[in-house]
Amino acid sequence: MQKTLKKLELPSILKMLADLCTSSLGKELVEKLKPNLDLDVLAVWQQETTEAREIWRLYPNVPLGGIRDIRQPLRRVELGASLEPTELLAIGDTMRTGRRLRRFCLEMKQPYTRIKEIAAQIVTFLELEAAIEKTFDQEGNVKDDASAELYQLRRKIINIHDKIKTKLDNIIRSKTQQKYLQDNLITIRDNRYVVPVKQEYRNYFPGIVHDQSSSGATLFIEPSIVVELNNELR
Repeated sequence: MQKTLKKLELPSILKMLADLCTSSLGKELVEKLKPNLDLDVLAVWQQETTEAREIWRLYPNVPLGGIRDIRQPLRRVELGASLEPTELLAIGDTMRTGRRLRRFCLEMKQPYTRIKEIAAQIVTFLELEAAIEKTFDQEGNVKDDASAELYQLRRKIINIHDKIKTKLDNIIRSKTQQKYLQDNLITIRDNRYVVPVKQEYRNYFPGIVHDQSSSGATLFIEPSIVVELNNELR
């Protein structure tokens, strides 16, 4: 059998077919294709192929982009695991593509009976799809408006950031304070906003020391006037 298939150049044909697939799942199905001697099965396959070829000729923009291999995340969900944002986005993309493909096939005017039978089996999950889209952006970050509480918290974070930055800007721009600073910059240590203060001026600069330079000449101090704001931000 294998010699016959090789003479018929079936491996080459399957490779050409795999190269045309738009998803890894499609390529995997091609790799598993084997000849079949059941005439009833062959008749169905032939009808599917004929219809699909005709659809591709008339509708070159079949919405196939966005299909992801989500089998592994779904297995983890079945075991009670939580998913990463990127995994949820992949699931959302796949559901969206399935919904669009289903609608596309069922709305075709031509009576492609076999393809429409297959498309009708695609299940849609509108609520879950919408929830994922509402919650995450395309980079996998949780959107500000994913919930009303999150929106309020993030607005508060921005406001506190602005207040801290304004107070620290006033310090590094102050002529009386600049002589205490190693550099006129704001940095972060232990998730707290600090400024670099010269070691010899430690007693003249009120605040909490969070770090020092390798030479010991610079102390990274959280000024007293932003301690409460930093606590609130944290």
